[in-house]
Amino acid sequence: MAEQTLDKPVFGLDIGSYTIKAAQVKYHGERAELYAASIVDMPDPKMTLSKKNRQGLIESIKKSVALSKPHTIDTKYVASALPESKAYSDIITLPQMEEEELKTAVPFEATKHMPLTLEESYIDFTVIETTKDKKIKILVVGAPRELVDFYREIIRAAGLELISLEIKPIAAARALLSPEMENQAILILDIGANNASITVFYKGNIVVASTVFSGGEAYVSAAAKELKISQEEALKMSEIAAHSEEKKERILRVLFPLFDDLVTKVQKAISFHASKNLKKPELDKILLTGGGAITPGFQEYIEQNVGVKTVVADPFINLKGEVVEKIPQAEVPAIATAVGLALKK
Repeated sequence: MAEQTLDKPVFGLDIGSYTIKAAQVKYHGERAELYAASIVDMPDPKMTLSKKNRQGLIESIKKSVALSKPHTIDTKYVASALPESKAYSDIITLPQMEEEELKTAVPFEATKHMPLTLEESYIDFTVIETTKDKKIKILVVGAPRELVDFYREIIRAAGLELISLEIKPIAAARALLSPEMENQAILILDIGANNASITVFYKGNIVVASTVFSGGEAYVSAAAKELKISQEEALKMSEIAAHSEEKKERILRVLFPLFDDLVTKVQKAISFHASKNLKKPELDKILLTGGGAITPGFQEYIEQNVGVKTVVADPFINLKGEVVEKIPQAEVPAIATAVGLALKK
């Protein structure tokens, strides 16, 4: 969670439940171009995530660097992100004070809301706004020391150096929010394998953040069971739905009930945003990202049931270059967090 302070090029490393995504950008003045990217499957994900297969994770990290295209990642400095389900984040309000005083006051205030003690946590914070009544709003992020130390150790064991660590929604927003969205209220719905994060941003700052413990794996399992096919085959349900109207209807029939819980959580996030931002209560857009974003019928279902324009986000909206065009379309939503990490200065 520490801010990057070294003037060295970094690459983004997003360690997911089943895959590792890596991305590096090159700057030409203020203009960034995608230089390299990769998505690598993890061997035996359940063992790896339970930390019982450290070597498998280390080798996968190495592969994400070695197999990047069209260039090989050429820096050892890593910007990575913690799963939002494993980290704590909140916006707190404190009286205006000097920075040195904040370093003491923020952790003390944060522990009133966190499930961990100060001794068990790493805490970082960013001042996001000073209100008219001289109060300051602060984004606080906390994470278990054990988890942060694990990330640092396995990245070091892969021959790399961890420079910064943040939560995934902040990294993804860096890739997905364009300057034109500065004054818009945007909800980013990130569908991972096991979790979905719901984050509302206004003026580039987090207003609402929540996690739903359901994701793309549940969608794949439901499709596999309905069509009586393997999990591997069900991963291609978008292609199956595109070629068979009958199978598409069957897939959607089992997926729609799974989408309903997300719809409810998204509606709650929108209501909370409206109660906190009286000057800008309405949401402008929902951006879908993550591997589950292209699940058949998902975009249309969210838009229809939430009543807000919903689109699959473009993680390359702030990038230029030929490399962008070479990324397979099916992989684009999954790489957003890695791109956002790579864009961190």
